[in-house]
Amino acid sequence: VLSSRGTPAFVMADAAAPEGEFLVEGKPVFDDAGARIISKGAYKKFIAKKEKDAKKAAHKEAAGGEAGGGGGGGGGGGGEAAVVLGPVTYTGAEPEQLFGDLKLVQSNQKTGRVFTHVSKLDATLDGQEVWLRARVHNTRAKGNNCFVVLRTAGATVQGAMFKSDTVPKEMIKFAGALSKETVVDVKGLVVKADVKSCTQNDIEISVLRIYVISRADVGLPMQIDDAGRSEGEVVESERKLAAGEGDGAYVR
Repeated sequence: VLSSRGTPAFVMADAAAPEGEFLVEGKPVFDDAGARIISKGAYKKFIAKKEKDAKKAAHKEAAGGEAGGGGGGGGGGGGEAAVVLGPVTYTGAEPEQLFGDLKLVQSNQKTGRVFTHVSKLDATLDGQEVWLRARVHNTRAKGNNCFVVLRTAGATVQGAMFKSDTVPKEMIKFAGALSKETVVDVKGLVVKADVKSCTQNDIEISVLRIYVISRADVGLPMQIDDAGRSEGEVVESERKLAAGEGDGAYVR
């Protein structure tokens, strides 16, 4: 919820919500990563962080205006600046941009790209470059590296990015900020690896290029994680809430 000044405004939780269920104005709320906020304390922290980030962004924008524009150059100061890109056109030769949002596909041209289904990836393809079209199942970015779990149907594979001459920091920030269920095209190198958290557990993809085809809204009301949560996990969360060991419980 935003105030008239554009910063998040705190809204009290619905007092009529069922016991153990945290709602704001009668609705569930989610953080920027799409995870549901299940307690009043966690919601207060989330709002406080959003207000702090908004103030920092406003201060940085004001400072940038005083500095006189310039922008453009890569790799310099301002490491926390947002990555802003125009639409990327990819209908022939590989574009200069290694990442970004592709222009709307209108099915009026051929790209020449051949996609590999995630379920077909295994160690026999070690060292080969592949194109994948998949949904973002999860992302984890920290410092100069980022891991993106890509999903097609029920098959998942881990994509990895590490800052280097061929993988700029801006690309890592771009990938790390992608919302769950966003559809992406990824070009990468198949590398043997032991990844127990994915169905394709004997390889990972060293990402060389990543382009957004269709962005998903942040905080979709139903996530894959929600659908995959067992009754036992819900019951255990309710037990912890009753025992005062947790901030909230999962909601059926």
